[in-house]
Amino acid sequence: VDWAGLWASGHRFAIVKASEGSTWRSPVYAAQRDAARAVGMMVGAYHYARPSSSSAIAQARHFVAVSGGWTADGRTLPGALDLERNTSGDPCYGMTPAQLAAWITDFSGEYSRLTTRVPLIYVRADLWEQCLAGDRRIGATNPLWLFDHEAPVGPWPHGWVRPTIWQRGVEANLDRNVFFGTEADLVRFATAT
Repeated sequence: VDWAGLWASGHRFAIVKASEGSTWRSPVYAAQRDAARAVGMMVGAYHYARPSSSSAIAQARHFVAVSGGWTADGRTLPGALDLERNTSGDPCYGMTPAQLAAWITDFSGEYSRLTTRVPLIYVRADLWEQCLAGDRRIGATNPLWLFDHEAPVGPWPHGWVRPTIWQRGVEANLDRNVFFGTEADLVRFATAT
């Protein structure tokens, strides 16, 4: 990744994949995190959820162990839980909306217990409607990182007033994201407790 080039073109943050399930860790996470920080970017980590493979508590602990969690250093964004459609079987991991909502709540609670921050929830609106029946409770506590590659932004899942971050598309094999706010707002988001 050309981190210096991204910085020069106005990019100010990156969210890098750190872990998946309860055992997999990205072999390039630390190098990508460190290289992005070296040019001045704020960096967050994300965990690819595998709800049917292990408990939310185990996955949150694994994520924090791999990513280092969150610190109020002004350079670290809160972690993110990446919830995507299951591609090998039932799209909702064989869970009812109540079970999947409980899994996400457990992950968020354990991540918060370990780091003092709740994670962002990365999700598409249609998946939220399909697999969580439009659950509104999680949006009241967790910021939304909206996966939506079609402009203009939206719709977003029920329960959120607006996204905090919008993944608007892919360019040069990199996901492109927009933070809804100023650079000062991004710093506040990174340091809020």
